Amino acid sequence: MKCCLCNNQIEVEISGWSEGHNALPLVEGRCCGTCNAISVMPARMQGLFQRIKAEKQPRPKRTK
Repeated sequence: MKCCLCNNQIEVEISGWSEGHNALPLVEGRCCGTCNAISVMPARMQGLFQRIKAEKQPRPKRTK
């Protein structure tokens, strides 16, 4: 199986898993461990931090 991001072959994990990693939120498909660590995980963390920051924003008060 090829990585959907770098097109390199996805290596078999020590556990025997050969299907790679979920490449969302970047693209729909499977990616290699390198792309997962360098691109996918940071994108997920950025999205998480953006949601946390948005939740901490004070909400406008409702007027009657």
